[in-house]
Amino acid sequence: MQTENTFLKVINLYISYKADTPPVFESIDFEIEKGEFVCIIEHSGCGQTAILNVLAGLEDATGGDAIMLGKRIQGPGLE
Repeated sequence: MQTENTFLKVINLYISYKADTPPVFESIDFEIEKGEFVCIIEHSGCGQTAILNVLAGLEDATGGDAIMLGKRIQGPGLE
């Protein structure tokens, strides 16, 4: 549920680079409120950079949505 204080909302995000290999990550869901500080911590190679690239608009996710300030992330922007 997105509130007026929601900065970023990620819904069922996943990335798969090849059809015959397991996804880099799948079923990622979280919300970040305005002013909140968040860290993504995991073992090397688990997809942290891929998630950040999607959130920055530098890479397209295979599925799911990333919504920043009420708008779907569809490429790099000033936000």
